[in-house]
Amino acid sequence: MTHKPKKEIGRFNESQLYKGLIWMSLPKDALKYVLEYSEKNKVLDSLKNVLIPEEFYFQTILMNSNYRKNVASNNITYNDWSKERHGSLPAILDESDFLQIKNGDYYFARKIDPYISRELVKIISEKINKF
Repeated sequence: MTHKPKKEIGRFNESQLYKGLIWMSLPKDALKYVLEYSEKNKVLDSLKNVLIPEEFYFQTILMNSNYRKNVASNNITYNDWSKERHGSLPAILDESDFLQIKNGDYYFARKIDPYISRELVKIISEKINKF
C-alpha cells in the first residue's frame, strides 16, 4: 500500500516555517523544550509521510518559541558545499580552506580528515591557536 504525502504538517500549520542546517549546537534546555513540545503536540506523528526535510524540525519549533531570541543567524561552522573535493560533499577540508576559515566568524570546521586535512590542522594550530 502506498501513502500519499500529506499536505498538512500538524501543529506546524499554525506556525511560521523555518529551515536551516541540522548540524547545530544548542543548550540542554532548548533541546529539552524541543523534545517536550514535540511529544506534547505529537509532532513526529504528524510528520509521517510529509515531504518535509529534517532541516525544518528544530528550526521551526525553536523559532516559534521564546528561544527565538537566542538563535544565531550566522553559521559558526565552516563547511564547503560549493563543489565535491576529495570525493566528498561537503568537501573534506584542506589547506586551501585556511584563508576562508581565518577570515570568517567560525568556531568549528566540518569535514576534517586525519590525512587529507593534516596540513590545514597544522596551519590552524600554528597561526590561529598559536600552538
